[in-house]
Amino acid sequence: MKINRIRDDVMEIDLGQVRLGGGRVICFTSDRHHDSMFSLSDLELKHLEMAKEKNAIILDFGDLFDAMQTKNDPRANYALLKDKYKCAAYLDELVNMAIKRYKPYAENFAMLALGNHESTILDKIGTNLSARLAQGLGEHVQAMPYAGWVTIKARTSNHHLHKINIYYNHGSSNGGLMSFGTLDVRRMSSYLQDADIVIQGHTHDCYVLPLARERLHNGKVERSIVWHVRTPSYLDDFSSRGWTARTGKPPRVHGCVWCVLQFERDSTGIRFIIEVE
Repeated sequence: MKINRIRDDVMEIDLGQVRLGGGRVICFTSDRHHDSMFSLSDLELKHLEMAKEKNAIILDFGDLFDAMQTKNDPRANYALLKDKYKCAAYLDELVNMAIKRYKPYAENFAMLALGNHESTILDKIGTNLSARLAQGLGEHVQAMPYAGWVTIKARTSNHHLHKINIYYNHGSSNGGLMSFGTLDVRRMSSYLQDADIVIQGHTHDCYVLPLARERLHNGKVERSIVWHVRTPSYLDDFSSRGWTARTGKPPRVHGCVWCVLQFERDSTGIRFIIEVE
């Protein structure tokens, strides 16, 4: 597998030659908030071990860090700070502990994107937590911006080129109590013409929503499916009656979404497995 950075917001994963009829598992994940007291650490580690067993490629779409306990953050609460982070070099310790936590799975990680929590630290304090973690995990791990593109390509023995375009955006809304953020899906489907998969996180909702599209290509009508994915989180502050409960939001499912790419003779099958608890 080769990972190429095409431009700042575009990366390419080249799987090389793959077996006809074979497949590859991709783990879509976001909103780990691993340093929060309310992060479901055991569930996250369970899925990281599964990714290792499956030889899955992990694409992380932001908010791996919670990072809410800096001195000038109005959300900061010293009582919610884990003991290991109670030090003057708080952000440095976040990065050091994250490298230690994710290093055993470094070969599985392909990208770490900025979420709103990392973006806040970057804007106000001037350090990129995602980029520092990526550097600690290895040069193959790409530190990506808040939104961008990932192309996955492979060739089968019959020389057919398989190519999947993924557009991701960590998230730009608060979702919706009744719509679960699916209005964002309709908006994005209107301007993302070349995406096979569209991924968002941020709202801590979870769904896989296929939408059909039709094109006229060389006088032939072609129909295809665009998969819209919302990745869940590993943060549960509802059980402790934290911010989620206090603001009237419901409990969420937690986990990740597995994407299985199946390489057939002239097509690429795409199916999803939602792994939540």
